Amino acid sequence: MKTTYTPDDILQFLETTKHAIPESFEQLAEGHISQAFGFETVGGQKLVLRIADRINDFEADKYAGNVFGSRLLAPKVTDMGGIGDGAFYCISSRLNGIASNMLTLPEIQAALPSIHAIFAKLFKTDISVTTGYGEIDVQTGNASNVSWQAYLAGHIGKTSVKGYKESAQYVGLNPVIVDSFMAQFERNLPYASEVRRLFHGDLGFDNLLLLNGEVTGVIDWAQMGYGDWMRDFSRLDFWGPGRYGDATQFAAQYELEAEHIDERIALYHAYNALLTIDFSFRHKNESTSEWLRIHAAKKLV
Repeated sequence: MKTTYTPDDILQFLETTKHAIPESFEQLAEGHISQAFGFETVGGQKLVLRIADRINDFEADKYAGNVFGSRLLAPKVTDMGGIGDGAFYCISSRLNGIASNMLTLPEIQAALPSIHAIFAKLFKTDISVTTGYGEIDVQTGNASNVSWQAYLAGHIGKTSVKGYKESAQYVGLNPVIVDSFMAQFERNLPYASEVRRLFHGDLGFDNLLLLNGEVTGVIDWAQMGYGDWMRDFSRLDFWGPGRYGDATQFAAQYELEAEHIDERIALYHAYNALLTIDFSFRHKNESTSEWLRIHAAKKLV
């Protein structure tokens, strides 16, 4: 459940424990499961404080900042811990820039060379000293699945078909769409690439910062893992078709696996649709539910 601390609560915490300048304090755009605030210390540090009811996501951000750091423009986590009532805080360096979902399409198109360059750096990061597929265990740097296809099947299989249908009905979809997405997922699963690539898991949009046409930061690494690079790129197309460029052209430019691109797009559209249906139900997220009612059927191929 998302925390509900007031700005006054947070400012008091920052003033008494982190030497924040009160005038610098501001509430930032929030994620689905965390609150976010910006502040500056008396020592001149510009930082971001996030609060959530679990610490796992913050540990992933700390890992990303330490391991990938400046190469992938991941912010450095400087402190994290408990804040009371079962909630946790994370403080990280504040990066300049505007979230890419706030930019116009012409602005995004002008910035595509910089955007694609950081995407390519992400996907071509050397991960040869690690093993496995799926989410990264931040204690070991490895993942637990023996194949990417096994990971995908297991991830979707965490919820039953009946559960997906109940979620679909709750968000206002005809439950039979779940059968169509499951069939699309299973039909295209054999085409998923088994070449291990680092992926972000929630790339682009509000997790990609830009300034003057250049990428300045990649934030929120909670879903990072190893697997098919199209796991990330097709998600961009799922939410904003064409906004971040063409997958085939991108693969050719950066020499990434391009076999069965269309089948992989169909696979990940079904994958993302099912997970989004489940997410919308679990978090009672009306904006996402409305998006699904308008766009979900367009993801069937």
